[in-house]
Amino acid sequence: MDLLLEVQHQLNNSSQWHFAKRIVLAISGGVDSMVLLYLMTEVNQRLPEDQRKEFFIAHFNHHLREDSDLDADLIRKVAKEYNLPYFFGEWSQPAERDVESQARNARYAFLGDVVKMTDSDTVMTGHHSNDLAETMIMRLIRGTSLRGLGGIRSEYHRVLNDNFEGGVRVQLVRPLIFWPKDTLYQYAHQHQIPYREDYTNLDDHFVRNRIRQHIVPEMLEINPKFLDNMSTLSDQLYTSYRVHLENYLKIEPELLQVSPQGYFILNVPRWQALSQAELHVYLGILFDERLRAVVEKYSKSLIEQMIDLLMRRQDANIQVDIASGWVAQRSYQEVYIYQLQMRTSLNEMNEIKRVPINEWVRLYNDDFVGVFEIAQLNKLLEDDRIQYYYEMTYQQYHQLKIRHRHPGDRLKVASKQGKYFHKKIARLMIDRKVPRNERELYWMFLDDADQIIATVPPLSHPIKLDTLKPETELVLAYKKKYRTL
Repeated sequence: MDLLLEVQHQLNNSSQWHFAKRIVLAISGGVDSMVLLYLMTEVNQRLPEDQRKEFFIAHFNHHLREDSDLDADLIRKVAKEYNLPYFFGEWSQPAERDVESQARNARYAFLGDVVKMTDSDTVMTGHHSNDLAETMIMRLIRGTSLRGLGGIRSEYHRVLNDNFEGGVRVQLVRPLIFWPKDTLYQYAHQHQIPYREDYTNLDDHFVRNRIRQHIVPEMLEINPKFLDNMSTLSDQLYTSYRVHLENYLKIEPELLQVSPQGYFILNVPRWQALSQAELHVYLGILFDERLRAVVEKYSKSLIEQMIDLLMRRQDANIQVDIASGWVAQRSYQEVYIYQLQMRTSLNEMNEIKRVPINEWVRLYNDDFVGVFEIAQLNKLLEDDRIQYYYEMTYQQYHQLKIRHRHPGDRLKVASKQGKYFHKKIARLMIDRKVPRNERELYWMFLDDADQIIATVPPLSHPIKLDTLKPETELVLAYKKKYRTL
């Protein structure tokens, strides 16, 4: 087998390879990344000159062993031989706990920095089939989702968090993922490719090392095709997840909405209409695809708590802690997923002094309120999401006062018999099943006698346009529009 021809053939079938222009090579100095560097420069040389890629070498020194500076020396030497630009980063304060995870995060943040500095579109790493099997086993041991069990992909889009502005989206490519590490060793020896061995890989203190040194060799002894089988299983799991994801995305706008402040709203009746299987799978997708930055890891018990939260028919106002500072709160027909500190800032973010005429004012959760002249109504009627619920004159408009709810506030409402009476707004909110965490954010519109004439959102029934009073000059309008993902 000619590894160079195999990798070249694989890349020729990759749309991302044809798309890539500027590529960051993540080079550690180990045999896998050094073989990657050699192969990619060879493949590049075989391309027509106008199709060649621009490569940048990125090396991150974790300072987890005494001789790590020698890795940088080797890479610097090889980079000069290949005439490639190189970037070095280092972990100035290595973590004392959860070292594997923290080291990976620091490394990828550095890669994000390099991607931004070089305006690159692709990052390549030297992961091989042993890495894939080790990752799948490690996640199986620790617990993972269907998405996570599929291991690491040969190509996928990823947002790399950098050390400055927050993140950059790139394509991550692993050209060696289908070949075992033994093959890379053989190729390095045949072509005299220099590399450095990391002796910390023999330290059984780390979980991955125990899997690498003991479990994988045992599996290979039982079945020499173990790595091939794990690769096949990874593809099957990934394909299965993609099918579920595509089905979920078709109905996601019905299931999930997001506010401008970044909290999520689940539509309880729509989730309740799902089958039990769909409920479990789609909640997993919600956490994996939408809440990953909030909940890096989640358990079966958290999924079960969320199902209980969604499926309850009584005790509507309950709450589940889903991550540090984040909660899921059921309020009647909606579940809000938000960071606790969000609730304290919404009033400040939502101050309005006056509603201008013929303009929409956006409120905290994508609600809109506006005062419109009668001449504007026909145009507004084209949007069936709008409710019209209070008539006024210009004089009343200029005397209008706006504030949030106070204890004891009352609103004039009509009975079924057409008689008017005042009812406590707190009771109206309960009757209308207003979520508890939304009640203090309602706007009260008061006349010159400090009487509440309307609320936003409305707590009284909208007026009918065909019954507008002759003296009506303006209409207070309201519409609710959540943004879907």
